[in-house]
Amino acid sequence: MIKFPNFILFTLILCLYTFSCSSKKPIDIEYEYKQAYLRSKLFEEKFGVTQSPFETEYIDYIVGRLLNHEEISSLKINYKIKLLNTERKIALSPGLGIVLLSKGLVKNLPNEASFAFIAAHEMAHGFLGHTSSLGTELANNVKFRKKIELEADEWAAGVVALAGYDPRISVETLALSHSGKKSENDKFYPNFPTRLSLINKQIIDSGWMPPGTINRRAFRLFQDRL
Repeated sequence: MIKFPNFILFTLILCLYTFSCSSKKPIDIEYEYKQAYLRSKLFEEKFGVTQSPFETEYIDYIVGRLLNHEEISSLKINYKIKLLNTERKIALSPGLGIVLLSKGLVKNLPNEASFAFIAAHEMAHGFLGHTSSLGTELANNVKFRKKIELEADEWAAGVVALAGYDPRISVETLALSHSGKKSENDKFYPNFPTRLSLINKQIIDSGWMPPGTINRRAFRLFQDRL
């Protein structure tokens, strides 16, 4: 774990709270959980979810490490990451606390820091209240969708840094997400230079200094078992 000077830690936490307060709207929790369950079920039934005890234990470690700060975990969201049994590259947040990542995506990641950033980015959508817009007209609003993606990027970069990972890996992870075949959904995402600039600015402004975790043997074992 990286030990941050108090003023640096405060800066990062303040950033997290600013985005949380500016993005969250009053929501019906019971309704949100029901909708999140139904959205998740659609993907689970289509691709299947298979997780061994080892995979579950590893994922629980990552989630616990990302949320190992009272200020971040204060909303008591019960985050649960599920692995979809498909080679397609999928990462999404159906709703409050549920995160779906595909085995095909995880197997193609270069290191644990990349996995942590992607997990944090999807968790951010729940923490910041973005998933409450699913099923509304905002879901197809290009400007709004780009805005929440940038908020999730910034929140995730701060969280991985607080968790002791190297936040510079976030940039590499975004580069991977913008490579490859283009799709219709690309219009909902900010371009790579915009996302790159935002994360690099946060890293500089936070005063973060290396070292930070990039990879661990546990991640390689995790990948090998998928």
